[in-house]
Amino acid sequence: MLGLTLLIVAGAVSLYYTRENPLEQWLRNTRFGTRPAAWAGDLEQELDELYCLLYQPRMRLERKDTWNHRLNTRYTAVWLYVEFPAAERFPGMFTLDATEVWRAGLWGNVRQQNVWTEKDFELDIGGRHRHDRPVYRRVFHTSHEGENLRSISGTLHYRPFPDLTLSPIEIEIR
Repeated sequence: MLGLTLLIVAGAVSLYYTRENPLEQWLRNTRFGTRPAAWAGDLEQELDELYCLLYQPRMRLERKDTWNHRLNTRYTAVWLYVEFPAAERFPGMFTLDATEVWRAGLWGNVRQQNVWTEKDFELDIGGRHRHDRPVYRRVFHTSHEGENLRSISGTLHYRPFPDLTLSPIEIEIR
């Protein structure tokens, strides 16, 4: 009897201190879970939350020092990577309505509005990532006036499959 009591207490303590993975957290927040969220009970919002969890694209900016062999100089380029887990490549996969913020001078910023599709990106084939999912990249160079890319924000319209369109995803990358 003492062993059973210790097992139950140890199980309760371990449940309290272990972290949930995102899928367990989503399940707990549905209407059938122990802590229903504000979107619980609405099937469309529950599926949006699930699809964003399963098919959420990963975006990042990397600054890389690059050597220009022709001019014998070094410059910094900013690379935007967009990774789509659990998706196959197809035309019309995503559209990114983005606002670029460029550093101009000491205190000024310049904003540019752009709309990009997968045609405006290159497929990153030889990068340091898993190759079972499409990863796109775009390179931004310093302008002639010395402007550097600081951040990208906007809305990503993404279709992981031709028949499934996710709700628009707001992004902010620095």
